[in-house]
Amino acid sequence: MTMRDKFWVWGYTQQKLGMPVPFTGNVKSYCSLETALEYLGIPNAFFLNPMHSFEQTQHPIVQPKEEIIFGLERLSSQKQIISALPHGEVVLPAAQKIADLSLKFPNIKGVVLDDFLQLSGHPTTPKKVRQLRETLLSVNPNLEIHVVIYSDLNHLDITPYLEFIDSIVLWRWASTEHFWK
Repeated sequence: MTMRDKFWVWGYTQQKLGMPVPFTGNVKSYCSLETALEYLGIPNAFFLNPMHSFEQTQHPIVQPKEEIIFGLERLSSQKQIISALPHGEVVLPAAQKIADLSLKFPNIKGVVLDDFLQLSGHPTTPKKVRQLRETLLSVNPNLEIHVVIYSDLNHLDITPYLEFIDSIVLWRWASTEHFWK
């Protein structure tokens, strides 16, 4: 195992370079998840496209399931993929779809809940996270749950969730237009 095997890249796959990326307005990105992984030689990816996908989501950036499969195919050479889940009430149906896809794409190792315990994020309760875990494990007993907590915000006590999650991703958001080009 090399040092690179311990690193992860977080991002969105693109059907072609120069497509708009969420959270950047009209700016087009020329660095996709797959190009960043190749450039850096990193084998592990946080795949964010599903966070803005599936038919049930109310998010303004919606991708059909076919684009999720396209993105997973683009990441087929990656050792491990953690797939983001959409925010809100669609989290359980989306988790079911990702779990089902993990049987076709065995490099899917789990899911991530972004913006965990934030008002703008998942309206999660320990019961819902337990249901999420049960949904995933009923399909693929090897799937993990990761949660993102922002380093600069106060959070609710995470203790009631610890038995249902596998890791905490500590995040610090500082975006610039240059970052996405």
